[in-house]
Amino acid sequence: MNIAICDDNSVFLKDIENIISKIFSKAFIDVNISCYDSCYNLISDIDKYKFSLYFLDIEIGQDDGIELARNISLIDTSAIFIFVTSQNDRVYEVFSIDTFGFVRKSHLENDLKEVMDRLIRKYEQIGCIYEIVDYDKNHYRINLNDIEYIERVDKNLYIGIKHQSIIKTCYRTFTALPFGIESLVEIHRGVYVNIKHIKNIGADKLTLYSGKILPVSRRKSKKVLEEFRAYILD
Repeated sequence: MNIAICDDNSVFLKDIENIISKIFSKAFIDVNISCYDSCYNLISDIDKYKFSLYFLDIEIGQDDGIELARNISLIDTSAIFIFVTSQNDRVYEVFSIDTFGFVRKSHLENDLKEVMDRLIRKYEQIGCIYEIVDYDKNHYRINLNDIEYIERVDKNLYIGIKHQSIIKTCYRTFTALPFGIESLVEIHRGVYVNIKHIKNIGADKLTLYSGKILPVSRRKSKKVLEEFRAYILD
C-alpha cells in the first residue's frame, strides 16, 4: 500500500512517518511511505505512486489540507483520508468529506492508535488477500496474516498456512511470490517466519503455535530472538 503524508512541519513529518511505519510493520502490512511538505509536490506524484491512504494536516503552509482532500477525491473516489492536525476547531469541516479519522497533534499517540487500529482491521479484511498457485496449478486465496512460514525445499517454495495444510507452490524464488516478504524474519537459509505465529524459541529451533518446529541457524539466532522479544514487548 502506498501512503502519502503531507505536513509543512519537517520534524513532525518525520515523527509521524516513523510511528505509522512501526504500526504497519507490527501488523505485517507492507507499505511505501512518501512525505511531502507542500500540496503541490504531493499532487505532482499522485499519478506516479497511486496512493491509497493520505495523512494530511489541515493547514499546510499557505494551503488547505481539506481542499486538497476534496481535489484528490475527485481523482480517486477510493482514497482514504486521515487528518493529523493542531487545528482542532476545524474538526467538523473534516467530516464534510469522506474522512476515515481525525488525529489531534496534542493527543497524537492515543488518537493515532485508535484510528490505526480501525484502519488495520479494515485493511486486514480487504487488503491482505493474495492469490497463490500451487505445484499442480490450483489457485488459493490467502491472507498474509495467516502465513506461518515460507520455506524453500529443493526448487520450490512451501507455504505453511494457519489452520491449513502446507502448500507446495509453483514458485521457485521468493521474488516470484505475489507479495513481499519484508514483514517476515529469516531464521535459516531459505526459511522465513511470521513472528506473530512463534510460540517459543530455543537454541537452534523455534516452535510455532501450530506445533510446527523449524530450525534456527546460529548466524540468525541473535537477530531472530531480538525481533521476537521486540514484538512481544511492544
